[in-house]
Amino acid sequence: MRKPLPRRIPGESGVPSSEYPLNCPIITDTRALTRFADALRNWQPDTENRSRAQ
Repeated sequence: MRKPLPRRIPGESGVPSSEYPLNCPIITDTRALTRFADALRNWQPDTENRSRAQ
């Protein structure tokens, strides 16, 4: 089991070491990331307040 993550102090903590790798793969297809960002920017909440399960 890994030891707990170190506490980070804003303005004083450095870049995290590679001992604690990211849990997600790095996105190499920037077009997919751009489409996702555009979709988030254009997202509007449902005005009728109904769930998708209906």
